[in-house]
Amino acid sequence: MTANSIKTVIKVGLDFGTTHTVAALADEGNYPVLRLPFEYEGEILAGEFTPSCLTMYQGEVYYGPAATRCFLDHFDQGAVLIPSLKRSLLDWYEGRTIRAGGVHLDIGQLLTGFLAEVRRAILRALDLEEAQVEAVIAVPANASSSQRYVTLTCFRQAGFKLLRILDEPSASGIQFVRERYKRWDRVEADVIIYDLGGGTFDTTLLSIRKGLYDPVLSRGISRLGGDDFDELLLRLVEERLGRTFGERRRLEMRQIARQVKEGITPYTQKLHVETSEGVISIPVKEFQEAVQPLLERTMELVDQVMAETKGRDAAPDRIVLVGGGSLLALVPRLLRERFGRAKIHQGLYPFAAVAIGAAIQAASPGLQVMDRLHNHFGVIRVKQDGSEYVDVIFEKGSRLPEDGAFLTARRPSYDPRHNIGRFRYLECDEVDQPSGQAVGEPIYWNEILFPYDRAINPDGRPPLGLDSQDIVETNLLRDERIQEEYYLDEHGIVTTRISRTVQDGFSSCYNLFRRWPV
Repeated sequence: MTANSIKTVIKVGLDFGTTHTVAALADEGNYPVLRLPFEYEGEILAGEFTPSCLTMYQGEVYYGPAATRCFLDHFDQGAVLIPSLKRSLLDWYEGRTIRAGGVHLDIGQLLTGFLAEVRRAILRALDLEEAQVEAVIAVPANASSSQRYVTLTCFRQAGFKLLRILDEPSASGIQFVRERYKRWDRVEADVIIYDLGGGTFDTTLLSIRKGLYDPVLSRGISRLGGDDFDELLLRLVEERLGRTFGERRRLEMRQIARQVKEGITPYTQKLHVETSEGVISIPVKEFQEAVQPLLERTMELVDQVMAETKGRDAAPDRIVLVGGGSLLALVPRLLRERFGRAKIHQGLYPFAAVAIGAAIQAASPGLQVMDRLHNHFGVIRVKQDGSEYVDVIFEKGSRLPEDGAFLTARRPSYDPRHNIGRFRYLECDEVDQPSGQAVGEPIYWNEILFPYDRAINPDGRPPLGLDSQDIVETNLLRDERIQEEYYLDEHGIVTTRISRTVQDGFSSCYNLFRRWPV
């Protein structure tokens, strides 16, 4: 079937989560969560929450619930489980691989395969052989340029037509407004989104003004979520048993622990976890004491967002709880104790709020969502005295441009003092004005080595194998001028063009990605 022969067009919202992936359909004002079917050994496994994982076994790759079942069935025969694909994107860079089953596997290829199977499952859920699947996808508010880039690329390679990328808190806010107020074009409110998912935490002050959603300020923790609570409960069980579970049994027990955790109510006194050695009972108070230090970290970030947004016309109207982790009864209790005046809103669909909000955006072109940078992005410069400072290229809070446009920053041209330019990029929360130093814990991006001297690449082609150890000072390039241009697109992806403007006009473009510490 050719692309031109495809008549059916469907719109979906997709939440590719650390633990689960959720798809919601935009269907004439309704936004049902789809039960995605996956086939495994002749059996159809379907559910609203698809595990974001894959398993390799005897040359075959299984995805979602089929991956979990295959691993449990064939653990002893060499099945290899790769859980939580999204966590691998936190430190993604070009060429990033993970080692599994004794081999190195490309992260991008793994993700593309998983998303392609999700697309096929969407079609099967709707009893369609083929269709154009148009999607709005959501990413964490603090997702880096590299994480956004690889996510965008893999979704497209998997066959989706992307309508846009939304920050997860904005998608949650859209779903909240529809659930709470029904008419999104009349609401004016400021809300704090408290999004505690399976593997990440984000909190955002979201300003809502009659169909315009503006994520004023966001903060996040990239490795904290419901998975950590499941692990803590599992450790309490192991302490009672006096032993640790093996890999296969741990996977099974983690699923049991998650179900027990999600069944906690304000009236629960004890948690009963079934094991092969009998039922282990743990006082809910003991579990709450174990997880409270993790939750306190999330409360501190909410505190920080509220402190940084003081001076607005009004305090936030509500704190909206999103994500499976927010169902823990201790979460609203701690929030009320700490922010007593705020109204806590626990929606009907915390697991699916992001996907539903994304589906609403897919069906509502008149609904406007601003996207912003949540950290400064800059390059490290060196002063004449040898000290370093951060030259901020794109400031925190900058609005991302509209679809197809770029926010451009051009630095004044300069004459080089070395044969090779070394460009070191970072993002940070604040920059100390007197010193020019990054405040807090900056996140470093990839470095670029650019040949200032034409003798390095006289053929005018980008040189290979440049090394920072080859950098030397030189006075031979006093008549050369170097130009730096930076481009920020609507998805939050940064690229740069660096040029020699005198010798030969040579220039090169680079994608700028977050660098994993080495």
